[in-house]
Amino acid sequence: MSVHDPDLDGAGPKAKPGFIWFTRSRWDRIFLPGVLASLALSLISAWMTGLSRFLLAGLGGSAMLSAFWLVSRRSTPPEGKAIQTVRGTPGMVPLLAWLGTCAALAIGGIEMIDHWFPLSRRGPPRTFGDRLMIGYAVGILALMVTGASLIERRFRRKSS
Repeated sequence: MSVHDPDLDGAGPKAKPGFIWFTRSRWDRIFLPGVLASLALSLISAWMTGLSRFLLAGLGGSAMLSAFWLVSRRSTPPEGKAIQTVRGTPGMVPLLAWLGTCAALAIGGIEMIDHWFPLSRRGPPRTFGDRLMIGYAVGILALMVTGASLIERRFRRKSS
């Protein structure tokens, strides 16, 4: 931590508005419950169903979370560092709202297509519903990328 860090307010580890002070122990408080919940859910699922694949999936998920935890913890200096908040990042709130809207449209559209035009469950796309689903997925992806680039362009102009 340098005395001239632009993200700090004063000499102590107190972040300026729009930033939070992140320490290694904060990463522990974020990731530890997730790893434990993943293990617990996989144990319960495997026990209730009698299928060991749930246990293996849970162990894989816990291992991935643990890897992210280790990388996040190691990339944070021992004394901590100031990290920009979601609200402090220009354009992040509209971007997250847009991506959430696209996710809701994608899930709703996929469910409606599957309800009205049954999909073939195996093999290559054969039914009208399969082809409609592919077109819908491409359209939603194009909509998502276009909207995200417009949001990014709008906020890039404001910040520069």
